[in-house]
Amino acid sequence: MAVPAPPRMIAAPALVGSGRIGAAVTLVPGLWTGASRISARWRRDGADIPGATGPSYLPGPEDDLAELGCLVTASGPGGAAEALVGPLRVTRAPPMAAGGLFEEILDQGSGDWTVAAAADFTGAALCFAVAGAGATIDPETGLVTLTTVTARAGEAVTVTARNSGGVAVSRFLV
Repeated sequence: MAVPAPPRMIAAPALVGSGRIGAAVTLVPGLWTGASRISARWRRDGADIPGATGPSYLPGPEDDLAELGCLVTASGPGGAAEALVGPLRVTRAPPMAAGGLFEEILDQGSGDWTVAAAADFTGAALCFAVAGAGATIDPETGLVTLTTVTARAGEAVTVTARNSGGVAVSRFLV
């Protein structure tokens, strides 16, 4: 009696999806001969993700900047064979700027003024930076502080929001 051959891959598995947090990644298992069952184990940075064994995976915040992969196992009467698919870098959706920061008219010597620049941006886990007109910013809240000690007529303030998915910029004049 002939011993069945172990499964053999004839078309490689693939991951389909953007790799963005909140957007499902689907496994295309490939084509195998001698396989009666295909299973999947999703991996984050080379380690199995507990409970993630289905045909798709939904990346969450814990996956930010991780390398997502999937270990595919083809099983049949002749044994089993494995293929590792990936990696796919996971990031957040990039921030976007609405362009809603308006010119600020400040009187010299009137103290510090603040601008809530974060409200002009959409996106998660944003980190803020600012340049121009002597402005400072809280990198977590996006609150810009402008001092009025020095006259700054017509100077531009550039606010940058960044996360793992990219960068967005908005400007206003002082």
